[in-house]
Amino acid sequence: MKVFDRSAQLAELAWLTYPGRVCARFNIDRTPQVRYGLAAGFTLTALALAAAVSTFSIGLMLAVLLAAVLLSAWFGGWRPALVSVTISVAALVTLLLPGLPGHTWTSVGYLIQLGVFLVAASLLSIKLEQAQAAMLRYELEKERNRVLSEDRETLRAQEQEARAEVEAVRKRLTWLASSGSLLVASLDYRLVLERLAHITVENLADWCVIDLATPLGEIDRVAAANSYAPAQALTDRLLDFPPSPQSDHPIARTLASPAPVIAQEVDEDALEAMCIGEPDCAVIRELGCACVAHIPMVARGRTIGVLTVALSVPGARFDSGKLALAQDLSHRAALGIDNARLYKEAQDEIATRRRVEEMLVQHKEEIESLNLRLQRAMTETHHRVKNNLQVIAAMVDLQLMRDEEMIPISEMARLGSHIRTLAGVHDILTRQTKAAGEVEYVSAGDILDRLLPMLRQTAGAHAVDFRVQDVDLPARQATSLALVTNELVSNAIKHGRSRVEVAFEVGEGQAVLTVCDDGPGFPQGFSPTKSANTGLELVENLSRWDLGGHSIYANRPAGGASVQVVIPLARPASPAEEPDVQTVSPTPKGRALAGCRGQ
Repeated sequence: MKVFDRSAQLAELAWLTYPGRVCARFNIDRTPQVRYGLAAGFTLTALALAAAVSTFSIGLMLAVLLAAVLLSAWFGGWRPALVSVTISVAALVTLLLPGLPGHTWTSVGYLIQLGVFLVAASLLSIKLEQAQAAMLRYELEKERNRVLSEDRETLRAQEQEARAEVEAVRKRLTWLASSGSLLVASLDYRLVLERLAHITVENLADWCVIDLATPLGEIDRVAAANSYAPAQALTDRLLDFPPSPQSDHPIARTLASPAPVIAQEVDEDALEAMCIGEPDCAVIRELGCACVAHIPMVARGRTIGVLTVALSVPGARFDSGKLALAQDLSHRAALGIDNARLYKEAQDEIATRRRVEEMLVQHKEEIESLNLRLQRAMTETHHRVKNNLQVIAAMVDLQLMRDEEMIPISEMARLGSHIRTLAGVHDILTRQTKAAGEVEYVSAGDILDRLLPMLRQTAGAHAVDFRVQDVDLPARQATSLALVTNELVSNAIKHGRSRVEVAFEVGEGQAVLTVCDDGPGFPQGFSPTKSANTGLELVENLSRWDLGGHSIYANRPAGGASVQVVIPLARPASPAEEPDVQTVSPTPKGRALAGCRGQ
């Protein structure tokens, strides 16, 4: 905007008048000497002309002199004009008029003409200078109005520019605020980067790519976007060309030094520096790259990625406002990505701690369960060992009650067989206790399958054939069943000729153990209570008091003895516990039975 200075404008506009332009044309400075010299020159020239025309008319002579006065006033002002008037009057009085015929000092016409000239020259000189001053004032006001008009136009243009700039800043700030809210709206950093890419091409660039530094030191290109939707597929091909962190690629340099790398003009050399290979260059050439800027994404003093923005139109440039906006946007995005990573790391840490805590709780529960099972197993084992020892002690007491000084070898063998039987049962119970922690019911089939092969090995020439159906019995009854079976089979081997048959069958609410031999059988009038020996006493006691059943003694029609022990079942068998028939393959001395023959 111009500042209007009246004095300076007045001096300047004085040269806009015709005299000023003439002086300017001939490079003449209008100093006082020049102005008075011009007035003297005009006057002397006019006097010479007046002397030449004096013979024609005095009026013509006075007109020439008046013209000289007016020129002096026009070029020099009223003061030089008065000097010209004075010179002209003096010359008229002393030189020109006296030489004219008929003119004297006392001539009235002379005096009148001289007075008119003097008055007219003076007044015209003053009026002419006033006219010049008025013209100067007019020009000055005109120039002032022109300057003011220019100032108003300038102010109006500046106001419009300021309004446009304020509106642009407002739009950018609004866009930046909305973009910032979108960038922090998700804790998935890949979604954040996709949003950043599309937000960037809305107002800042024609296309962009985003690269992230991985924890392993590599560069991962995670997002690409183009403002022109049909070119998005072409832009996505840039995702296949991430730069190497050890190369001289601008992105690698930006990651190494957190400063923007900006190329306002991309020539062929700069384009090749941006490319990984010829396919990458072909894609960038097709997209167009007039200028490019690589903006670091910095969070907590660490560069985590690079935002690359490019303009495709030839001659396009990034202004400072767009670069500042891109840097602010990349900073916001870096904070959002860093927050998303921290949140994911925290969630992973929490999940890991939960898994560890759950494993610890589970292991603690397993350990407590194992300890409890171990305690129960130890208690059960001690209880069974105590019971077995009591059984052995009872067997010894039965022998001592016979008041014999010497115990037969057969009785000692029987006692050893019972001890082995108890050991086998105890082994089965111990294994099941290890598996289950506590055993209340035991498989009768497992015990008999363990016991009968042992008895077969001690049978000598006798063949021991057996058929066993399975059922679960309480642990105490299972032990007693093993002892009863051992005793009955031992007696059958002792009294039989060559074959012993054993059957364990399960029926409606009861189980029946049958042991048959092919010996002479029981004598006439046999009574187990009167003729019982130590073994039969053990069978009777265990059958009645431990097994809760009864025993039946009989001879077989085909020859030989048969003993049945009927055991009532304490609980009915479930569908999963239906009697399971297990047949043991016979040895060369025996075969599998369907039951005692002749029963």
